[in-house]
Amino acid sequence: MTRYIKSGTVNTVQEINSELERIQASQVDFLARDGQAPNAMQSTIDMNGSRIINLPSPVSLQEPLRLQDLDSFNTITGDIILASEIKVFTNVAALVATDDLDVGQVVKTKGYTTANDGGGAEYIIVATATGTDDGGSYLDLALNQAELIISTSINVKQFGAKGDGITDDTLPIQASIDSLLVANLTKGTYLITSQLTLTDNQSIVGTGSKEVKILQTGAGFYFAIATPDNASTALTQTNDVLHGDLTNAITNTCVAGDFIRYKSSDLYTDRWTTGVVRAEYVEAEILEIESATTSVVTFKNAPFCNMLVASTVNVEFFTPTKNIVVKGITVERDIATFDSSSGVRIRKARDVSISDVKTINYANTGITIEKTFYVSIEDTLHIGGTDDVGTNYGISISDGSKYVNIESVKGYGCRHVIAGTGTGYANSMYVNANNLVADNSGSHSFDAHANTAFFTYTNIQADRSFSLAGVGHKVINVSSSNENGRMSPAYEGGINCLFKNVTCFKSKGLYANEAIKNSTFEDFTLEGTGFTDMSIPSDSTGNTWKNLRVVNTEIGNATTSAEADAQGSVVDPTSGIFKVNTKVDGLHLEGFAIGMSLASSDIVVKNVTLKNCGWLSSLTTADSIIRVTVSNRLVLDSVNIVCDNTGLTPATAGLLMSGFSSSEISISNIYNSGSVVACYPARPCSVSAGYTDLRLDNVRLYGASGAVFSGAGKFTFNTIVADN
Repeated sequence: MTRYIKSGTVNTVQEINSELERIQASQVDFLARDGQAPNAMQSTIDMNGSRIINLPSPVSLQEPLRLQDLDSFNTITGDIILASEIKVFTNVAALVATDDLDVGQVVKTKGYTTANDGGGAEYIIVATATGTDDGGSYLDLALNQAELIISTSINVKQFGAKGDGITDDTLPIQASIDSLLVANLTKGTYLITSQLTLTDNQSIVGTGSKEVKILQTGAGFYFAIATPDNASTALTQTNDVLHGDLTNAITNTCVAGDFIRYKSSDLYTDRWTTGVVRAEYVEAEILEIESATTSVVTFKNAPFCNMLVASTVNVEFFTPTKNIVVKGITVERDIATFDSSSGVRIRKARDVSISDVKTINYANTGITIEKTFYVSIEDTLHIGGTDDVGTNYGISISDGSKYVNIESVKGYGCRHVIAGTGTGYANSMYVNANNLVADNSGSHSFDAHANTAFFTYTNIQADRSFSLAGVGHKVINVSSSNENGRMSPAYEGGINCLFKNVTCFKSKGLYANEAIKNSTFEDFTLEGTGFTDMSIPSDSTGNTWKNLRVVNTEIGNATTSAEADAQGSVVDPTSGIFKVNTKVDGLHLEGFAIGMSLASSDIVVKNVTLKNCGWLSSLTTADSIIRVTVSNRLVLDSVNIVCDNTGLTPATAGLLMSGFSSSEISISNIYNSGSVVACYPARPCSVSAGYTDLRLDNVRLYGASGAVFSGAGKFTFNTIVADN
């Protein structure tokens, strides 16, 4: 209101009347206790945190409601329902049997089967046949129907689920999904005897994987939770689809958002090997359609693969299921040896979120992502079954899936905790996985088959490290605590990959079954004893090693050469992995009968430390610290040789170069002055006459006797051969 303030001295009649008008104007802005007009607010009143008390019970929709009056708000009609108007039933059966409820009336149940069983709900009475009785969202009554009032407390127990681990809860959970688009699961164990299916915009959400479990039991169905296998429509390819293309001329009935798959018979693995790795590894890719006419499709993102008309297998498209959420549950199979089972199988879908999910005893995969784009998986745990449970993966990314982000995954007893794989339908690509933990792995803890591309795995703690084969993969920050075997960074080979900051303890070596090309190994450490293999195929080329450490940890404890020989069958750790066109910058080798053996052309090796390497060994007749059998173009620079284990009988030669006619060999800055004298080799070097284009610069090797040197070339500042 406006406060009246005297305007000054008031003497004349005119001044008095003017002042009275000002008083009257101020009174208009007062609220009258007796209701005198206008008595109405013209703007918002601010109570400044104070309360209005002693309100009467409302009698119309225009009056304020007290907390004691409000029991619910009818979201269907917008009416306010007073507590006095709500009839309460013990359970659904009592409600269904009632024949005296009127349309518009609100009722409540204390429970679904019994009071306080978690299934209590509120309903609005509607006309008969308003909806279909599904045991939850609509209930057929003796007269009329009861429609569930949706609120934040809705859960599957209001559809009749028990969550007791004994009663079959399949139908109530599915009914909730189909009716409400979501199954909210509160604490309990929910037994299912057939698959729960999620379609567009549907979810299964529990209150947490530590308190909600879906227990899959019985034969005849493989997946606890799955999306449908949406129908595909075949097309005929008439024009090539090449790497980088954004359009393809093809007769079609596609629409924007559809996924189209092109498949060729050309081998995908021809990028790095001439052999057949697996027949199903072919050029095949799923692409999302940005737009389409009846004669041309436009892709949202350009293809990586090349699918040629001349080698086409087929083309098909499908409409993916959209917007799926699975959250806050444990999914368990009651039979550990049931083949091909998966806890959650997402196929032919897009925009999927899976979080706080635990899977147990799935013979195939805990979570399968198949032919699906745009997936987020976070905070999952996967416990495998026994040795006879099949592939036993934690998470499988397969058959052309793309754009998958995985964060914080743990696995125990899985063959692979994460695997990029597939049947040959299409190649999976663009997967990022971070913060990964594995224990008791059956094979590589983390894996990608050779029909994959552009997977990035970071921050791994595992017992059996990883194997990522394919194109463009990155593995960064790996600690493998119990390798207990050969580690294989890319068992099926690959190209243009990066393996960085990798440490494998209890390792027995490194190997690959197929060629690895143009890849980088950086800050890569293998430590262990009993090394059995250090090799990749001979057609591997173009690889770079930065700061490679290979340490046979027990050599320091060997008191004789025979004891050292017993520590593993690998004579030297380098000839098997340094193939044609290899670059090495930073190399530490420790505990091998031959420290370093270079046996391929076009190799550059710099900054090397050889510790306790090169002894008189029964494993080789070419005992030496450094052995060169390379044919052409070798650069070896900056090698520091250190030996302090006097129990080892020194090798015959510090530098052994024999067996081949070769050219353009440059060796510089080689030292063994850091070794104790008792560890000096029998002679500093032995160089055969086949080396006619040899440059030695500052090679400072000491031996018990003189060098045997027959090579020719340019020699400066050496201890093993006179300068010329």
